[in-house]
Amino acid sequence: MRKFLLFLALCAMLTPAYGQLAVNLNIKRRMHLLNEPVLATVSITNNSGREIMLDDSDAGQWFSFTIVNQGRNILPRNPDYAVAPLPLKPGETMKRTVNLTDLYALSEYGTHKIRANIYFPPLNKFFASNPELIELAEGSVLWKQTVGVPDGAVEAARTFSLLTLDHDDGRYLYARIVGQDDDVVYGCYALGRLVDGMKPEMQFDSANNLWILQLSGQRTYLLTRLGVGGEFLAQTTYTSAKSKPFLRKLSNGTLQIVGAYRQDPVAAQQSGPAPKLSDRPPALR
Repeated sequence: MRKFLLFLALCAMLTPAYGQLAVNLNIKRRMHLLNEPVLATVSITNNSGREIMLDDSDAGQWFSFTIVNQGRNILPRNPDYAVAPLPLKPGETMKRTVNLTDLYALSEYGTHKIRANIYFPPLNKFFASNPELIELAEGSVLWKQTVGVPDGAVEAARTFSLLTLDHDDGRYLYARIVGQDDDVVYGCYALGRLVDGMKPEMQFDSANNLWILQLSGQRTYLLTRLGVGGEFLAQTTYTSAKSKPFLRKLSNGTLQIVGAYRQDPVAAQQSGPAPKLSDRPPALR
């Protein structure tokens, strides 16, 4: 806690991102649904002309963020988190991507101004990145259903919601999984672009995992599977033959897609499907 208080005292002394260290912050999208991962990539370039070691000190963590919403600082979930030291050779640039939703209590709607702060030990000062603005908003609820957790307690239940949110390049489909009794958000994911007027198909398998089939482009469909515990299980791109594909439950309780064939993985990657849970970087500890 002492480190964090000292860090707050030094916030006014933050140095712009030039000189000994060059710090750049990039967040790809401005608009985010509340609770979804906010992925921030920080680039750090060593312009000191010598090898340096970025490490925590009494001044605070060497890698941190300043997040302000309506004039109020958003605090980290764990103010005493530790970050592994980072050696940098002269002229070397390193990038780190973190999920700010895991690290900071991003629980309010509205515009958030974000900067990355990198502590430079030789000068005993922080270098700040360029500011990035993000909007945390609530989407429009398209569908909602509560189901039990087969392997959990009798009263354990999860509420699955599908929501839509408009971005600059179109309307996107989201899924959120919330505990019915504890209100814990077990997962919140952007599933990809949704064609206007085409409602997705949703079905649960025998394990109460949710399967979602959505039209994302011309004859192109995304099939997403979400676990009852909030896990992002898989997302696959399919191409329809002629008619609209649909989901069919098999005798063993699982589901299959009918009327479409799986797209080549390379082509699917180029088409830009939504990020999977496995794409999320680990949180700092």
